[in-house]
Amino acid sequence: MFGYFLFVGFLGGGALLLGTAMIIDDPARIIGFIFMAIGYTVLISGTYGALYKTIADGVGRGNGHIQGPQTIQQQIQARLYE
Repeated sequence: MFGYFLFVGFLGGGALLLGTAMIIDDPARIIGFIFMAIGYTVLISGTYGALYKTIADGVGRGNGHIQGPQTIQQQIQARLYE
């Protein structure tokens, strides 16, 4: 999940910064506004999607629909009883 946040941050932030630099330097500013809009959209939607998944996984685990990883003791006991 950390990699996903990092990827969204670099992609969205990069597009946002590129758009800002294009607006400052370029007389045709519409392309800069487009890059800014894309970067902002990627940042907002990526963060929202990741937070939604985190909350949904927590609710699923709390309701018992998702099993947590086994501890080392549970893995050893499962191997002994096979």
